[in-house]
Amino acid sequence: ALLAGVALLWHRRFWWIILLPIPFLAWNYIGWQLTLPPSGQSSIPWYLWVKANWPYSTQSPYGHGWPWDFLVRLPLLVGPIVFPLTIIGAYLSLKRLDRSEPVSPKQRPLHIWFWAAFIPVAALVAHTILWCFGLMGSNGGNRYLVICTPLWALLTARGAEWAWNRYRERYRLKRPHLIAGIAVFLPLFTGICLPAFPPMQSPADQIAFEIADWYQRDPDLRRRYPRIASSLPGMSFYLDLDLGRPEHSAEVGQSGIAHRPPGTLLIWDPNLGPTNSDQNLCITQEMIKKAGWLHVKHVTRGDEDFWADVYLSPTDIDGAATK
Repeated sequence: ALLAGVALLWHRRFWWIILLPIPFLAWNYIGWQLTLPPSGQSSIPWYLWVKANWPYSTQSPYGHGWPWDFLVRLPLLVGPIVFPLTIIGAYLSLKRLDRSEPVSPKQRPLHIWFWAAFIPVAALVAHTILWCFGLMGSNGGNRYLVICTPLWALLTARGAEWAWNRYRERYRLKRPHLIAGIAVFLPLFTGICLPAFPPMQSPADQIAFEIADWYQRDPDLRRRYPRIASSLPGMSFYLDLDLGRPEHSAEVGQSGIAHRPPGTLLIWDPNLGPTNSDQNLCITQEMIKKAGWLHVKHVTRGDEDFWADVYLSPTDIDGAATK
């Protein structure tokens, strides 16, 4: 939003700047409303809600990574087939090699295509720096660049237009919109040829499936421990439960571990359990054991390379002691 504000200032589109903070203010207000205590009174004003709930620790529990990690993962975001066109579009926009486009005399030297490329590239560079130095809870994932998707799409379209104009005479290409429309539907054939979701199970998914199958085959266990606290995201899928609902879930963070909610099944794995952008959600085995949770199952995949432990709360949903 700040980079877009700079672009609008540069082009003297002052009225549009008023729109930029509206989504952020809406995020503050909706979050403030959803988390109001039962009394209906909050200790913070609604416009400071994001600041008060900012979770990202200065030093990331995920560690750090290579400076090219985001770049090599970018094809997963824009699509591997059109990724070369994205690079071409970004290059043309930043260098402004294609001077065939008319530029208004009132427009400043940095034209709008420059900003369409500069904003997503700046986001990529900024998050690369955070990931390289292990800052701000970054885990080096492409989700940080998803907000720039419309701009990546514009750059891809610009690269496609350049390729079309360059090669249409040589290969006698016609009807660009028809060809583009056919290309849009090509990924559908991938879904038809591959098996049902998920097409491949990672070791973490295999562990989640085994735990879910074990849990579902025991009606008494499900009745006495209906709440799930899991660091494995696949548990929601394999249990077919909305783990965002309080009747199905318990708090996974450090406070939840300390409070030991009755009737809770806890699943912890060494990869995702101790890592989170929020330091308060990072859990270690020592914390679990110290809080008095009871270990009941150890699941492994790949010669102990991937594993998870299952614990039960000290009391079941009825308040009876766990045996």
